[in-house]
Amino acid sequence: MWIPSKLTRPGRLHNAIVRPRVLDLLAQAPFYKLVLFRSPAGYGKTTMAAQWLSDKPHVGWYSIDESDNDPFRFVNYLLQAINKATSNSCPNAQKLAERRQFSSLHSLFSEVFAELTSYHHECYIVLDDYHLISDEDIHEAMRFFLKHMPDNITLVVTSRGNPPLGTANLRVRDLMIEIGNELLAFDTEETTRFFSQRLASEIDNETANTLRTYVEGWPSALQLFALQAQHQKRTLAQSVETISQFNHAHLWDYLVEEVFDLLDKETRHFLMQCSVLDHFNDNLVTALTKRDDALSMIESLNRFGLFIYPLEGENNWFRFHNLFAEFLSHERKARIPQQEHDLHLAALTPG
Repeated sequence: MWIPSKLTRPGRLHNAIVRPRVLDLLAQAPFYKLVLFRSPAGYGKTTMAAQWLSDKPHVGWYSIDESDNDPFRFVNYLLQAINKATSNSCPNAQKLAERRQFSSLHSLFSEVFAELTSYHHECYIVLDDYHLISDEDIHEAMRFFLKHMPDNITLVVTSRGNPPLGTANLRVRDLMIEIGNELLAFDTEETTRFFSQRLASEIDNETANTLRTYVEGWPSALQLFALQAQHQKRTLAQSVETISQFNHAHLWDYLVEEVFDLLDKETRHFLMQCSVLDHFNDNLVTALTKRDDALSMIESLNRFGLFIYPLEGENNWFRFHNLFAEFLSHERKARIPQQEHDLHLAALTPG
């Protein structure tokens, strides 16, 4: 039994902020094989993709969840999305998939490409939340799909991390548009419009910029600020004046649910240890955690979209997003309080 909502574009975009600077970049999408929206949780990847594609007539949307790490299930949903985007141009491939009458995903995709030779409209296939796919057979098949798909198709992927789809090669060949958190983060003008749309009182650019700087443009945090201002019946300016008293409970709940609980115990512990450092590299982290794989751990966390940013102009130096650092500090004190003294001591005297 297939779930129709997994093949339905997100609606309820009436409250979304229009982002001309991002939409202008996406206007070139038909000339590219892949459009990748890549950022940590809460940056509006799905909303931005849906907003951009809302007026496009030929779109197939596939919302991925953890249960889709099965090649048979994945390819059936993918083919339904392709057929939805292409006016049912691949009926034979769909039948083969449903009956499992294919020797490999490569052979099935070859049938798809053969059936698509008579379809010439510009179209988009969206794989939403692709970071939930871990099956290597699916990754390998999607690399094949990207390499051989017709030029009138653009694959659109939203992911928290860098998907293993040959993106480095596509980037070098200028066949990919990448929309990262630096573009998805709100600027001051967008922040002003965001709050003006949600709060009754007018806000000035200085207030908006103070908040934007504090949350580094993270849309989910701005939404929580707006909700708290509404709940407390305060102006945004009053909320900014007491920014240190902002109730982080809902934000922490969000990060636990959407990020922390999805990590294994070892990774959670590693993050909490590192959170005593404002900036860090592999040498500092090795001295702090006594791990000899510190650099590979940091790089893997960075690849998986965990609010870790490389420092500009510095090789292998990193920092956490401001609010994620506050969250990790909170979790560290709550979960491993017995290590607090030793971690701070190690941070002050590395090596």
